[in-house]
Amino acid sequence: MSEPLIKVGYDDRGDAGRVAWVTFNNPAKRNALGLEGKQLFIDTLTALKHDESLRALVLTGAGDRSFVGGTNLARRLDRRQVRHAGGTLRHSIRHGGERTAAPDRLG
Repeated sequence: MSEPLIKVGYDDRGDAGRVAWVTFNNPAKRNALGLEGKQLFIDTLTALKHDESLRALVLTGAGDRSFVGGTNLARRLDRRQVRHAGGTLRHSIRHGGERTAAPDRLG
């Protein structure tokens, strides 16, 4: 079984709450995310949004070459798919996940 593309770990700080560590885990590709990876990240943010004990979120990348290298260009995608995924990801980061459709432009 292969390693998950996105790993989530927790640091429990007792009464102070928990810290979530989200690691992009594709070091061979500089942690690049394809459409599936972007959706997985959105789903991860959505799940974390509902965790009342969470006090902080740390984003990190596996390996020592880069944090996130952007979109995984090994897959052929049309421009509309890439724009949609990027808009959805931006909205989810700003608003804590749960968006399934992205507007054409974000303010």
